Amino acid sequence: MAPWQHTLLQATLQPVEADVSVAVTLRSLAGSELGSLHLRVEESLQDLEDALRKLASWDPGDLVQLRSVQFPEVDLDRSALVKSLASESELAITRYELGLWLDRFPDTGKFLRAMQDSAFDPHSPNFNVNWTLETAEEVGPRETSKLVKDALPPLEAQSASRFVRVYGRLRAKTETADLMNLQKLKRGPVMMCFKHVLHENWIEHACFAATRRVAERPKAICLLKSDERGWIGGVNVMGHSFPANMSRELAGQLALNDAASFRLMDVFRVLMFLDVDWDTEDAACETFRMGVLTLTSAPEMSPNDLLRLVHIQVRLSSMGVAEVEGELDQRHVRFLAGLLRYRFSRPEDRKGHLLENLEMTWHGDDRGVLLLVSNVAREEVWHLVEAKAKSSQPVRVILCDCVR
Repeated sequence: MAPWQHTLLQATLQPVEADVSVAVTLRSLAGSELGSLHLRVEESLQDLEDALRKLASWDPGDLVQLRSVQFPEVDLDRSALVKSLASESELAITRYELGLWLDRFPDTGKFLRAMQDSAFDPHSPNFNVNWTLETAEEVGPRETSKLVKDALPPLEAQSASRFVRVYGRLRAKTETADLMNLQKLKRGPVMMCFKHVLHENWIEHACFAATRRVAERPKAICLLKSDERGWIGGVNVMGHSFPANMSRELAGQLALNDAASFRLMDVFRVLMFLDVDWDTEDAACETFRMGVLTLTSAPEMSPNDLLRLVHIQVRLSSMGVAEVEGELDQRHVRFLAGLLRYRFSRPEDRKGHLLENLEMTWHGDDRGVLLLVSNVAREEVWHLVEAKAKSSQPVRVILCDCVR
């Protein structure tokens, strides 16, 4: 399912008995009737949403927007009563299919609730040094979808599934690392706030990745590193400065531990961390071995070039698509593809025929194909990646303004 996929519907309201009840008919945009229900005028719009969810059998995690046809930019207040819609005969409904990705990353709600409650923050009265993923209270899909919506900027609900995918990828398999264990972090007062700071940074960047293109000069990002077996083997802070939410003391501690590096080997370990979907340890070892060989032929890159590659990889590894501001040097993208055993392709002469080009460039020994394109409709790019997502030929696409 594509990360932007949503369903547009209409609900028609007709009085059944004046000041007592209304009939609500749910229709597709094409006019096909999908079902109907009755509500009392004293019931709330939340009751209306719940009834629509039940009528249409929507996933509890899906986000639903109810909007007035007269004021389509405003999501209606769910605490308002149905009778407040007396002047409305039609509502515009948008359903964002988030539930699929909450199934893929079912612990999303636990982490967002912990961050909302400041459970990882040693300066908060709610700090819980005993917090673990296994013992944390379950958070249902509906509550999780609300937490996701709260984490995103206003009017960005359509980006919710992207947020879940990116935040889920950044956290994948991290809870087993000592750096995530609050009981072990408490032994050092400076590092005790590391988990809170890290998740703040990840949530911020998940919002960026869900709603914006990779900037020409990206913000600092804090990521874990993989060792040669694909296991977590440290942390690396990449940026022109330390993240704004990081204290001077924590930044100093990380700097002392050599955790702020643009060395190619450290960047490679970060890129491997972001590509943690290895089927076996052998696959990780082979990619590490071949990646080390690729490092010897790295093109000249500035720290900002490397930082952009990391931000691109955040998006590629979680969504399969990275939309990028400005121009990209195709030598840098070719290098990224080689590090992670992807076949690089620049289909500059086949605009609008990406599938045809893909079939020509696929090689059996590669993990997938990485396409670098410009002047291609973004909808086509996302559709291509989604169409190939479950095939034996996975595709990742970088869409930029221009290529040099």
